[in-house]
Amino acid sequence: MSYGVPQGSILGPLLFCLYLLPLGSILRKHGISFHCYADDCQIYVPLKQKDVQSIKHLLACRGDIKAWLALNFLNFNIKKTEVMVFGPSGSCESSSVDL
Repeated sequence: MSYGVPQGSILGPLLFCLYLLPLGSILRKHGISFHCYADDCQIYVPLKQKDVQSIKHLLACRGDIKAWLALNFLNFNIKKTEVMVFGPSGSCESSSVDL
């Protein structure tokens, strides 16, 4: 192995936390709640239906995250990304934002 940390390594979660410290700064700058555990990061964004400003704010944060990832030779892996939308019955069906 010429780089990285072997899968299942005891150092993996620790190095992940240290490596992603700047990501927390980006999310806090945009006022986005998040938590990281082991090698996973979850963000929480409350949005109201048809709230264009909140969506623009979220997309700006995503842009900053993608720029940080590129600077650190990382990719945003869409296959490992999930979006969950919660709301009253029927209100989430028409929500479509390309994140």
